[in-house]
Amino acid sequence: MKKRIFLMVLISLFIIPHGTCSAGVDRKNCIGCVFPEDLPYLPDICKYTWDGLYRDVYETGFVYSKGRAETVLKGKPKYRRLYAYYKKFGSDLQHMHHFCRGLKRLREAQSIVGENSRQRDYAFSKAIGEMDYVLKNSTPGFRLRPNIMLKQSKIYYMWGKYPEAVTRSYAIITKWKKFVPAYLYLSQILSLQGERGEAKRIIQLGLK
Repeated sequence: MKKRIFLMVLISLFIIPHGTCSAGVDRKNCIGCVFPEDLPYLPDICKYTWDGLYRDVYETGFVYSKGRAETVLKGKPKYRRLYAYYKKFGSDLQHMHHFCRGLKRLREAQSIVGENSRQRDYAFSKAIGEMDYVLKNSTPGFRLRPNIMLKQSKIYYMWGKYPEAVTRSYAIITKWKKFVPAYLYLSQILSLQGERGEAKRIIQLGLK
């Protein structure tokens, strides 16, 4: 019996990849990465990013080539949802794990209370930084850019950085004039800060 247990332990040492999650992310060397236990608290798309459930598929390089994606993903039920996201966002999908990491950092910041203000500031700054990575590396036409910037605006406001929150929202409505959520949020935070005249102007601008 003891010999059998010893053999099972020995086999596990060589076969089971300790320190990694089911998606293959090394926990020790990837601080801030998204792991399986984080996924229930994140948007659906996070399951299908580099940190998600199909890291092995990303390593085939499908995301860099439409032809490669068709070969690797199309017609395979297991990858149906992943393929749908690729069809929608193209090669920019390869950067979205940083957005998901940013959301994880935001949850960390929101969970920190009391005297740990430095830790909270660090988590907020990391959340912004992860999302900045997506904005800097994705193509100009990436359709989620205004959504990501709006999330950054909300993070800045939660962080207590009102000027940055307002500036980011103004940048959205300047570039994406039909992105209604940005008008609504900007008007809301302006109103909360007592700038009701400007808040009303923003709403009227959004209605044009």
